[in-house]
Amino acid sequence: MMMESDGMNRKTKTICIHVDEERLKELHIRAAQSQKSLQDYVTDLIRKDLCPYQQSSLLPEQKAALNDLSKEALSVVEKMEDILRPEQQEHGGMRFG
Repeated sequence: MMMESDGMNRKTKTICIHVDEERLKELHIRAAQSQKSLQDYVTDLIRKDLCPYQQSSLLPEQKAALNDLSKEALSVVEKMEDILRPEQQEHGGMRFG
């Protein structure tokens, strides 16, 4: 993967996806209607899916509270992954901690 910059001094990575021709045409149309590049349009879709609480209709304190909860949830998921990781199993049982 190549390292790139998105103009906001954040490092980004390149991904490659495959879509059928009809879907690609729809994406180009929607991007043009939104007056965005295809890259910006798809990136915004991903961002909205991953961070739906960042919609502008929310109050700043609501966004902050949801952001905190999102971080807590991610931490819980990471801990669950650690527990369920195969190398954490010993003698047919789970090793915790």
